[in-house]
Amino acid sequence: MKKVFIAFAIIIGLFYWLGQENHTAIHSDIPNVTWESMSIQDDPIQTNLQDKPAFVFGEYTLKPLAEFNVAARVLGKERYRLDRESDLAPWDFALGWGPMTDDTLLDTLTINQSNRWYHWRTPKLITTAENISHHSANMHIIPANARVESNLSDVQKDDQIQISGYLVQVRHPDSFYWRSSMSRTDTGQGACEVILVTGVRSI
Repeated sequence: MKKVFIAFAIIIGLFYWLGQENHTAIHSDIPNVTWESMSIQDDPIQTNLQDKPAFVFGEYTLKPLAEFNVAARVLGKERYRLDRESDLAPWDFALGWGPMTDDTLLDTLTINQSNRWYHWRTPKLITTAENISHHSANMHIIPANARVESNLSDVQKDDQIQISGYLVQVRHPDSFYWRSSMSRTDTGQGACEVILVTGVRSI
């Protein structure tokens, strides 16, 4: 009976651990966001930074590459726990803006996320593949602090949200390196945005 109890306790502990936001990427010194008025029909706003210094973020060093604001419809949200990046970026958001917010188009698409990728497929393409890829993206989401993390955890598929933060380059002493895409028109390896999210709100 004692062995059964111990085994049960271990299982409960494992489920509890998996349910927690077990990443070290928590930074309490990020300033409050000053929101820019944006519509989900707008393209994301990116302001490249030339000399913003890198800073320590948990076990990582983050280098801001650009200020970034996006208003979008949430096409998908995937929680990661076991990959190398999960302690830093627990979620990927697949976001769409402009034509990729329209029900007529989205109803023809099947969208899924896995292994840090976002995929779409359709039996009948009613627009160009470029129009889809240029108005949607898979974004690796790094919460700036516990408050932002809590707000991000509440986001659901089909929500309309605005995200503010920084596109970043990430380094770790174990040689881990991750760099955000700087373009909304690239595809394939390296095309995802890596975002330090300083604020998220419903719109």
